[in-house]
Amino acid sequence: SSSSSSSSNSSKVHQLGPVQVALVGQHQEMNVATAVASCLELRSQGWAAISEAAIQEGLEAARLPGRLQVLRLSPPVPMGDLAGSSPNSQQIPDSAPASKGPLLVLDGAHTRESAASFVTSVRSAFPARTHPLVLVVAMAEDKDARQVLAELRRLQPKAVIFTTVPIAGSYHRSAAPGALAAQWQAAGMLTAGDPSSRLRGCRELIQASLGAAYAKAKNELAGHTSPSQQQQEAGQSHSDGVLVVTGSLHAVAATQQIEEVAMQLARAQHHEQ
Repeated sequence: SSSSSSSSNSSKVHQLGPVQVALVGQHQEMNVATAVASCLELRSQGWAAISEAAIQEGLEAARLPGRLQVLRLSPPVPMGDLAGSSPNSQQIPDSAPASKGPLLVLDGAHTRESAASFVTSVRSAFPARTHPLVLVVAMAEDKDARQVLAELRRLQPKAVIFTTVPIAGSYHRSAAPGALAAQWQAAGMLTAGDPSSRLRGCRELIQASLGAAYAKAKNELAGHTSPSQQQQEAGQSHSDGVLVVTGSLHAVAATQQIEEVAMQLARAQHHEQ
């Protein structure tokens, strides 16, 4: 359910619900409440067409691709097979059972504030103690990478892979992976007093392309989520891993295309068996 309040001389509380909102993240709760309050204020000023049914329908239909978008991660495939792409990727709820396989989380966070909100939401849904995480980062060179990366360190990844992606069709505006790696280390010094930013055993890697970085990230994640010998003997699997791609909406869009092709190849291989 969603509720909002507006005040003039006195406070007024309006209850609306139940509403199933697809937008994910703690910050979206405030956005939803603000949107509802705005609609109610307009209605109080004579916009009678803004019914509660219309508000509810709008909230439930709202989608924001590339912002805390959670997908089921496809099986690893050779990068040489990833030729061609389709932009259509299927979004699934972030609460999907982990037993169905590792998850892919996409978010275009490229400011300190958006990165901070993203990190809080991810670790709220996927605690570090139960969900090993591998991070892929690509950014535009005009962003404050150090501030963004300082926030992303709080994800406590098992590995972080820095790469590059075309920005508006060109690599000229994309930050060099080596420069991002240097800013990551500098951010570590800035946040040395923050226990949540203190990393142990995090592998820091550089890849020249997003495709290569994505393939490497899958392999890194598999190394941290492979079932133990005891689990194998019991017929159990460990599949709580999370692969995160962030830093740019361009990186998110490119990853969606890569993942769609990987899914198509996985389905084709399954049919051939």
